[in-house]
Amino acid sequence: MEFNVILCLLACFVATTQSRSLARDSSAFDPRDSARFKSFEAKFLQMLGMKEKPHVTGKIVVPQYMLDLYNSRVKDPEYISTNLVFKDFATTANTVRSFYHKETPQVGNVNRYKRSVRLDIGVVPSHEELVKAEFRVYNNRSSVDPALGQHVINVYQIIASGERKLLDSKVVNASTIGWQSYDVLHAAQHWHKTPGENHGLEMEIMTENGHPIDISHLHFDKPHEMTEEQWPHQRPLFALYSRDPNTHMHKKRERRSASTDWSKYTGLCKRFDLVVDFIQHLKWNWVLQPTKYNAYMCKGECVYPIANHLNTTNHGIVQTLVHSVRRYRDKVPPACCVPTELESTMLLLSRDQGTIEIKDYAEMRVIGCGCR
Repeated sequence: MEFNVILCLLACFVATTQSRSLARDSSAFDPRDSARFKSFEAKFLQMLGMKEKPHVTGKIVVPQYMLDLYNSRVKDPEYISTNLVFKDFATTANTVRSFYHKETPQVGNVNRYKRSVRLDIGVVPSHEELVKAEFRVYNNRSSVDPALGQHVINVYQIIASGERKLLDSKVVNASTIGWQSYDVLHAAQHWHKTPGENHGLEMEIMTENGHPIDISHLHFDKPHEMTEEQWPHQRPLFALYSRDPNTHMHKKRERRSASTDWSKYTGLCKRFDLVVDFIQHLKWNWVLQPTKYNAYMCKGECVYPIANHLNTTNHGIVQTLVHSVRRYRDKVPPACCVPTELESTMLLLSRDQGTIEIKDYAEMRVIGCGCR
């Protein structure tokens, strides 16, 4: 199992970075410079579905929407499915990505009543399946004339020059304040399959009588009175939900009944802590949450008779039994102490070009150990 190899490499590396006896001057030695670490890092990145580390520069601003999604998931530790499950809906997605629209320059008053934006669908790998796509805009009532009453916000898919297709429409009251979501899945799925036909989206606001309304209050462009830190909290946002078939699905884990405390039997196969610190150990500043987590590891002897809680196999029992016979001890090794149950870990990541990603990675944490 690939994860077992990663755990072994990780345990060695964590031990190396925490040891100060490997060099006389610890400040002059950094195991991250070694060829062994670079090989481990490449293997770890491959396990995360990456060819190289994201190039992250400057201050990373995570949209509140993504923080809410991440926190709503990790606060339910008993649910370990790699399907993302949130308080208001459930999807078959195991990955969520958010990013801002491609900015387009304003020319005169052309864009006062309509706004065209591009959705960079290339952030979703071709092997993933899009299951949900949102275009989120912040309605600021302080910028809208209350006398307008109700108005209609339309979102279109631009088919070609002069042609468009309605994707979603909402009736909004002028007194409404806060985020609103528009369904753009149909367009996103089409562009995912045929990127060359991605001509973008168009949004417009109309009165109930069909008269256009100035769209500037939706903050496609940063208002002069708003700082760079404030704008992300009201800037239009795309959120794409996808299902990566390479990530295995897990069912909700059942609580185990109380059993014998085997921790007092030192030397036997059992689970030990293995804390991975993405910042200290790996210098991965693009892993935003969690900055560290306990992957755990399995260590210890498998001796005959093997205890029931060690989840062994018939082959493991036979091999350990044969090993216990003195004349075969040098020829037949005992069963190995390995992970027998694993669960996923959700990461909040910063990817290239300002994309923020939430992904549930399978088999990242050891739950049970056994003799196999």
